[in-house]
Amino acid sequence: MSSVTEWLKDRVPGYAALSPEARQAITDFSLLWSLFEHHVLDDRGSAAGIIKECNSLCEPIGSVRECDFSDSLDYFRQRYTDGEAVNNLFGDLCLRGNDHQELVEKVLLDHESTTTAKKLAACLIIVYRYRNNYFHGPKWATRFHDQQDNFDQSNKLLVYVLGLLNNW
Repeated sequence: MSSVTEWLKDRVPGYAALSPEARQAITDFSLLWSLFEHHVLDDRGSAAGIIKECNSLCEPIGSVRECDFSDSLDYFRQRYTDGEAVNNLFGDLCLRGNDHQELVEKVLLDHESTTTAKKLAACLIIVYRYRNNYFHGPKWATRFHDQQDNFDQSNKLLVYVLGLLNNW
């Protein structure tokens, strides 16, 4: 039998059209999220757990520098807002009641008054939604079209947080 990648390319519509870099970003995300959920969230992924961990990471104030993840925050702001309100792509995140949608919206729309912990948490909640949408199917429905940047930013953010906690 050929590799899993070859099998997917032969059988799953749209998979063969993805660039090798996009396929790699998707694969890397699976591995990094699993490591993140185990080491950071004690094997219990949730928005509440993300918020709790971000609050711990950012105490004392100044222990996490916003500039270290500002590229990801800027990317999510550009992707999910028009500067004044969230856009139609924001709905595609499929945030649920316990995903702290109001926190994510506030961070995406307010550049000044939210804390570093809230900004990091909002970014990681978006990554958490990518995880849920990927592992539970909706990303396959879109055939991962236009998703490489999402996975690249997510991977960068996960590596950053894992590095903070584990000196990796």
